[in-house]
Amino acid sequence: MKHKFYFKKCIYSHFIGNITATRSIFALQKLKVMYSLSITPKFADIDGLGHVNNTVLPGWFEQARNQIYRYFNPEFDFKNWNLILARYEIDFVSQLFYDQDVEIKTWISHIGRSSFEVYQEAWQNNTLCTIGKTVLVHFDFKAQKSAKIPPEILEEMNEHLITAAEILASKHNNKKA
Repeated sequence: MKHKFYFKKCIYSHFIGNITATRSIFALQKLKVMYSLSITPKFADIDGLGHVNNTVLPGWFEQARNQIYRYFNPEFDFKNWNLILARYEIDFVSQLFYDQDVEIKTWISHIGRSSFEVYQEAWQNNTLCTIGKTVLVHFDFKAQKSAKIPPEILEEMNEHLITAAEILASKHNNKKA
């Protein structure tokens, strides 16, 4: 598919820009960074304590899941929407600030019959700041029940499935020096 090639090209150039080529190839193959989205915090995202307000992160994480939504609904046609959010959790590890971009990294961490889990991290200045997990369900709105994930979507999702060990490796390899 067209977006797979574009994704690999973007991630490769991102890694080349920030770390050595040898490590970038290792990271691309081993850690499977699925999607990466850079966000510049707006003034309105900042609270009275001078950091990004904790209510902002769910929206950023949702925005970073757009490519995953397209697996199920390529045209983003809300009349044919077929996913629901069943659960999300966010762990705030470190503060995010106004004057630096934030990178949202997104992977698929579990796939079930009709649901799947998305694992996300927000990074700023090579520091892991926020971790998010979201459970999405493939849903038939007419029948008002969950629906089995189609085989062609499962195949594409499995290409980007990461393990708990790979998640730990991501955190370890990207800790601030």
